Amino acid sequence: MSSSKLIVITGQIPSVQTQIQSMLADHFALCSVPLGDTDSLNKLSKLSKAAIVVANANSLAYLASCQLMGRIPTLAVLDQPSPELLQQAYQAGARKVLIWPALKAELQHSLAQCIKKATLMDVLKDKLRAIFQSIFQPSFKIKGLPVLFNKTERTALVSTPPLQINLLGELSIRQNEFLLKPHTQKEQELLGYLLFHYPRSIRREKLCAALWPGIDAEAARNRLNVLIHRMRKGEDKDQSIADLVVYDHKFNAYCLNLPDAVQIDVHQYFSLQMELKNQTHQEEISIQICKKIVELHRGDFLEGVERSEWVDRQRHDIREHLQGIILRLADYFLKRGLPAQAISYCRKGVDLDPCLEAIQQRLISALALNGDREAAIRAYNRFEQTRQQELRLSPSASSKELLCLVEEGRSEELYSWIQHFSASKS
Repeated sequence: MSSSKLIVITGQIPSVQTQIQSMLADHFALCSVPLGDTDSLNKLSKLSKAAIVVANANSLAYLASCQLMGRIPTLAVLDQPSPELLQQAYQAGARKVLIWPALKAELQHSLAQCIKKATLMDVLKDKLRAIFQSIFQPSFKIKGLPVLFNKTERTALVSTPPLQINLLGELSIRQNEFLLKPHTQKEQELLGYLLFHYPRSIRREKLCAALWPGIDAEAARNRLNVLIHRMRKGEDKDQSIADLVVYDHKFNAYCLNLPDAVQIDVHQYFSLQMELKNQTHQEEISIQICKKIVELHRGDFLEGVERSEWVDRQRHDIREHLQGIILRLADYFLKRGLPAQAISYCRKGVDLDPCLEAIQQRLISALALNGDREAAIRAYNRFEQTRQQELRLSPSASSKELLCLVEEGRSEELYSWIQHFSASKS
């Protein structure tokens, strides 16, 4: 996404404006203008492709009076969502509204949708949405017309929370107290595959090859048909998972019928992973993203599904990435003299792979620096035993050196060892 024209950023919440600028700097030419500088806003509105207004209750009335939001496509960013603020934003002329905080991908997508020129089909779709919303969904009227809310806005306005789907850990679909779980491993694998690739449709041949690799194509199709038939005959007919699976006869493909308000944890995980990759300058923000990634990982990808090649690949990739995140967090807290916080992350890393020496070394160091030398020695002994049983290997020379420092209580040298070893591994 790129632009040869300016994107004007204005508003009354400087901290949010700064974050937005950092998210868009690589994709757009940006210009930040104070909200009260009417002359500059008027001039720039003639040159710009779009505007982003970081708005609150105090600024929306002013924006309506100067009519900036009516002259060029405008994305309104609200940090305190409410029906009244959303109504004011649309009255002021906003084309789209985004609730803050938001991920970088969400911001870029909302801005792209805002800039996109409306086609005749878009107009017809909006009219149909207006009719549907006036009958089935809460709406507000501005000048006699229903206001149409996007996914983020509806989530803020409607009391019903979004559908939460977890693939990290055992697959589950939850909304309030309502919970759906697949009954068999194969049901979990089928639904997991479609959810992992959502919202894309998956051709039947590709789906069969993923779920039953190495067998005859016709036999795999029969197994798929039988699986879906059994799912539809489930005991809870009103709450059947199979109702989510839709077959597209035109493209010979399967897709999922999900509501707009849906959150899939593994998609959030990959969005944060991409956000972290693009965040190279501000360490504190990177650490906060790392923490969110660790919090999202409540268990292995599609926990309970065994002997599945595609699941094993994803599970391995996610684990490997998460181990790197945990090492980064452990080093961050150790270097800042916060061993207690490092311990909690190291234990998560040990649970992932008790044979990974780098995480075990951080755990031993953190325990010792936290004043529990005996626990640090026990952790080393467990690691030594596990490594010997699983890999037929002894701890490395660096781990043995670390043990000596712990046993002798040489804390200052232990800090130096951590700094040196972390630098050599980075």
